[in-house]
Amino acid sequence: MGITGYTIFGLGWSLYLLLLWRCLKTEQWRSYPFFFGYVFYTFLRDVVLSALLLLQYGAYAKLYWLSFMGEALLWFVVTWEVLRQTFPRGLGPRRIAAGVLISVLFLLALVFYFSGPQPGAYFIADFVRKIALSVTVWLLVVLALARYYGISVGRNIWGMAVGLLVVVSAHIANFAAVEISPSFSPIWSLLVPLGSTFTLLIWTVTLWSYVPNPRPSVPSEPVQQEALSYWEERWAALGMTIRKAFKP
Repeated sequence: MGITGYTIFGLGWSLYLLLLWRCLKTEQWRSYPFFFGYVFYTFLRDVVLSALLLLQYGAYAKLYWLSFMGEALLWFVVTWEVLRQTFPRGLGPRRIAAGVLISVLFLLALVFYFSGPQPGAYFIADFVRKIALSVTVWLLVVLALARYYGISVGRNIWGMAVGLLVVVSAHIANFAAVEISPSFSPIWSLLVPLGSTFTLLIWTVTLWSYVPNPRPSVPSEPVQQEALSYWEERWAALGMTIRKAFKP
């Protein structure tokens, strides 16, 4: 690891500690338990992996991929935090956004099943890439729905969403570059650490103080009903298409 790697590593640890300290000081973990659960997991993961890297490299290599897959699954936890804070319980568009999540997860399962990824680390890398793509789509849909319905997204939630988009985009770009040519690996090896560090910077700045989302005004009943009816029709059409595709 060169001077650049050590600098990124040190900056990342500093931002982790600063973010967790502000979390405890402002008690934001009570308001955003899912988000800070993810932050604590990634912090603890990095602590354990750093210790294993120095003491037992074989165990480090095995735990790295397993814990990486766990981190990728927790990206959905952060997206759920964004959704539930943007669309409080009882708001019509929340059902639409939740339906999008179900659709994305279902399509992810289908693509993952039929794509036939290679075993081992390639299996996990392929799994993480599909999750990253799914999370990106879902976050963009949630933000688009908020804009469409005129729902304000506060600084805390906006920072969560943008930071997560940065880190998942870094992983997607990294996997794509390595697949094009392994020779890109040394060049792109710093992309994910840089993306993670930039994400921590975004989260530290935007969550420095607690700024809850403004309470959204509920759209009129006809508007809610029209949107929900449209979504239910699209979901029924998707289910019918899938059934026809698998019908013998």
